[in-house]
Amino acid sequence: MYCEAAPGPRLSAFVERLCFSSDDAPGAPPAVRVVPDGAVDLLFSAAAAGGACSAELFGLKTRALLVATPDSRDNVLLRLRPGAVARLFGVAAHELTDRALPLRELVGAPADAWRERVAGARSPAERRAVLERELGGWCARRARAEDAEHALAERAAAALRRSSGARRIAALAESLGVGERRLERVFRARIGVTPKRFAAILRFAAAYRALAAGAGPLAAALAHGYFDQAHLNRDFRRLAGAPPRRIFPSPR
Repeated sequence: MYCEAAPGPRLSAFVERLCFSSDDAPGAPPAVRVVPDGAVDLLFSAAAAGGACSAELFGLKTRALLVATPDSRDNVLLRLRPGAVARLFGVAAHELTDRALPLRELVGAPADAWRERVAGARSPAERRAVLERELGGWCARRARAEDAEHALAERAAAALRRSSGARRIAALAESLGVGERRLERVFRARIGVTPKRFAAILRFAAAYRALAAGAGPLAAALAHGYFDQAHLNRDFRRLAGAPPRRIFPSPR
């Protein structure tokens, strides 16, 4: 089971969407390849049979992760808005890049109460209500902490996302009225990587989605700013850990 929902008003300043999934088959589910996509995620994962619930923050990724769980889980993933992690948890985003950190290390004891209440919820609607109430209070207290650097990083990230990473960084900085060095410093602290690296991740993610939808490697490469298929293959090895033909094998 998989479904998505928009966040309610208490979460929406920091959360783009909520994604709910459940493992229906008995036993351990297969490992999942999670590739870089320019996002920071907060994951609550409860044992489907009842019991423990984990809560982890996954910083922005520059390489693929293979995620495996020992049993069936009920999951709710909160996809954070660009720059939200620094405001929510008071930590520079680059300190979390390529890391998975227990939420308790960032917020302390409240994480235990949130995990317990998410574990006790019995449906996506109940989990959404729990997070809106519990985590939403934390968000509301931090919504007042917006500053000029956050606004700059948010605008820059939005522009790069609209172009799927194709926007030139020099032109972007000029359009925002700042120098490239300042943009790079703010972006790294608030988003987690430099604007150039973020753009490369977005370009890769767009090509990855095209391949997943059935496009051929050469067509995906040329449509998303790669010089050729070899260029695309290099990015896939670096960011996904394997070339496209291994991730998306051709039908026989």
